[in-house]
Amino acid sequence: VIAMVLELGILFHSVVIGLSLGATNDACTIKGLIIALCFHHLFEGIGLGGCILQADFTNVKKFSMA
Repeated sequence: VIAMVLELGILFHSVVIGLSLGATNDACTIKGLIIALCFHHLFEGIGLGGCILQADFTNVKKFSMA
């Protein structure tokens, strides 16, 4: 359950950052958002991957969530 909640949180978070990235015209803001997006999603992915590995999912479900 925790891995699925994290997956939904990352999905919603990505949409919000994508909308703010698409709505801005300032190059400095775009650079900052892309840098924040890369680092933030790196650590979210590491955390989600750890949760998926610890969960008792089938291999098909693990692959689909990764």
